Amino acid sequence: MMVEKFRMYKEPELYDDIYFNVARGLNKYSKEVNAIDDLVNQCGLDKRVIDFCCGTGTHLKLFSDLGYQCTGVDINNEMLRLAKIKNKNNLSIFYQGNICDIKIKNKFPIAISMYGGFNYLETEKDVKNALTNIYSILEDDGIFILDTRWAKNQPIDVMLEKRGRDLYIVRQWVLKEPDNLRDAVYKIAFIKEGADGVLMYEEHHQNFLDPIYLRTKMIDVGFKNVKIYDNFDWEKEVNKNSSTWRTVIMGRK
Repeated sequence: MMVEKFRMYKEPELYDDIYFNVARGLNKYSKEVNAIDDLVNQCGLDKRVIDFCCGTGTHLKLFSDLGYQCTGVDINNEMLRLAKIKNKNNLSIFYQGNICDIKIKNKFPIAISMYGGFNYLETEKDVKNALTNIYSILEDDGIFILDTRWAKNQPIDVMLEKRGRDLYIVRQWVLKEPDNLRDAVYKIAFIKEGADGVLMYEEHHQNFLDPIYLRTKMIDVGFKNVKIYDNFDWEKEVNKNSSTWRTVIMGRK
């Protein structure tokens, strides 16, 4: 078996094959977009959304299908390349830049950061800068939604899953003693079956940001009505004693 260690996001098409181009992935993305759309309709907001850490643009593609005007931001040009291809038939706009300091001329009623994008922020200063920047880009009474894994509840066993006909994903979260933010190293391998088999391996050094901590930081920046939910269930708020490992945090400007 050939093994290649490569920089993160070198092959964004592989990410889509693993995470999106399978029924499970499409259902997951659709559930998230539909849940946010329900919230937007309840709040009476215009359907204009900016996605920070937009990756390959899947959320924006689904939002566009629901009639949204979409803008995406990502630091990685390879991910943006695929996002632009995926959204070539709509009017989505994309910017390359850092979530902590990118300047966007327009303001938006809805901002999101999905799939653990915030988990890649390395310091408390980065978290503050990112939240402050997003707050400045929101319209008054706009909403910001982000998700984060909760390290204390994260399963740590090695998990092997088949994704598609000949693709597998192997994952392990190696939890550490908390040192301010950094709680875990996310180890991931993609396996594509073939004559010899190909293994592509990545390590993602992530800050599994405690949602209670994030809520406090959002309030410090100025967000109001900040609440933490179990996944995308708007009827199920969580607290510090919750056992959920994936949380969604929502606040309003």
